[in-house]
Amino acid sequence: MPRLFSLTPRQYLIVAHDLLATALAIVASFFIRFEDIGLAERVDGLIRFLPGFLVYAGLIYFMFGLHTSKWRFTSLPDLFNIVRAVTVLAVSLLVLDYILISPQVYG
Repeated sequence: MPRLFSLTPRQYLIVAHDLLATALAIVASFFIRFEDIGLAERVDGLIRFLPGFLVYAGLIYFMFGLHTSKWRFTSLPDLFNIVRAVTVLAVSLLVLDYILISPQVYG
């Protein structure tokens, strides 16, 4: 894994963009999934959950090297890395959802 402080300014911008897009996607999915009352009940949980998930997503993005590619050109290996990173995050959210819904956790 590359050192965090050896990134170029452009790579910092790429990481910031990816994390902002991840946060917006999660918030948008909550707005689409839950109605007004359901959303109001879950806002506190979302606020507690989102920073930790963004740190986790940042680590996954670094693991798959999404910060190293250029924005102008996306090759098939870059697309494959994006699909792998998104798959890991989606499966992680699915496992977390099943754990939180489990009767042993919240009844």
